[in-house]
Amino acid sequence: MATAAATPDTGDAPKKSKKMLFIIVGVVLLLAIGGAAAFMLLGKKHDEEGGDGHGEAAAAGAHGDDQAESAGREYKKKSKPRLDPKHPPTFTALEVFTVNLADRDRDRYLQAGITVQLDEEAAGAELKAFMPAIRHEVLLLLSSLTSADVVTAEDKEILAHRIQNTINKALGYAPPPRKKRKNAPEPQPEEEEDIDGPVVGVNFTVFVIQ
Repeated sequence: MATAAATPDTGDAPKKSKKMLFIIVGVVLLLAIGGAAAFMLLGKKHDEEGGDGHGEAAAAGAHGDDQAESAGREYKKKSKPRLDPKHPPTFTALEVFTVNLADRDRDRYLQAGITVQLDEEAAGAELKAFMPAIRHEVLLLLSSLTSADVVTAEDKEILAHRIQNTINKALGYAPPPRKKRKNAPEPQPEEEEDIDGPVVGVNFTVFVIQ
């Protein structure tokens, strides 16, 4: 008598397949959620570090630009020539002055060699035309000094400036008018106004007191 072939029991197979599918889907979701969370954390950290870095770099760059601009201005200011190379300075030597000083304790005299610097070569003719008046005014100035008035280098610089004003005044140039300001103190008589004229500098080539 023939017996029916045994067939495998597959009743539990769909249940196992569904359970495995749920597990796989759950694992994938967990991995996806973890990856997204990690990506967000890393991105936030990168933004914070990058933001601070860029901020510091920007601040440093701005500060560097300010320093560079300042250094550029300073460099330009320092490198600017005092005189135009195309127009070299013009110097004119005066005759050596020998005068008695105003010392009272003993007789002293000053021997001074003076060379003036002019703003342009054409001023040399004007200086020569007024030379008698110039020598007169400079002699009066030098003879009014005492040996104590010209001891230091600063004293000599002050004297050179006074001679510059004296010569420009002898050439007919007047000091600019004083601007009166409210509550401003009255100028002292001994104060000298700067006189703009063709003489822009005075140099001593000889300066001897005996």
